[in-house]
Amino acid sequence: MVLLTDNFSESNCIGNFQFGKLYYAKIVYPGITAYFMVKKWEVPENCDYDPGDNDLRLMDEMILLRHEMFINHPGMLKLYGFCFDRGLIGAVYEFKPFDSLFNLIPKDGFTWLQRIKAALGLASVVRYLHLG
Repeated sequence: MVLLTDNFSESNCIGNFQFGKLYYAKIVYPGITAYFMVKKWEVPENCDYDPGDNDLRLMDEMILLRHEMFINHPGMLKLYGFCFDRGLIGAVYEFKPFDSLFNLIPKDGFTWLQRIKAALGLASVVRYLHLG
C-alpha cells in the first residue's frame, strides 16, 4: 500500500472517512492501467479509542464485502486485499471513477485528482438527498 500511494502522499489523498483517509493509486503496465483506492485506518484524535478498535472495524468491513449478497453486486466496491502490518491497517479496493459521478465533473481546468475529490463531494450531496 505504501508503494501504491507514494508513501501515503497528501497529493494522492482523495478524502477522509470517519476513521482515517482514502488515497488514490494507479498502476500502469504495458497496455493495462489499473486504478485503486487505498483506505488507511488511523487512530481518531477526538474520540474514545481502544487498541484493536480499528482491527475490528476492518474485519467487519471484510465480512460485509465478502458476504454472498454483496461480493458480485455491481454497485459494491471490489476488495483486492487488506493489511495488518506494523501498526498499518488498510484495504485496497478497485476504483472505477469513470463508472461514477466522476463523469459529471467538468474536465476543463481540473486535474484528475481534483475531479475525484469533486465527485466525492457530489456523492455526499446525493447521499444527503436520499437520506432526507
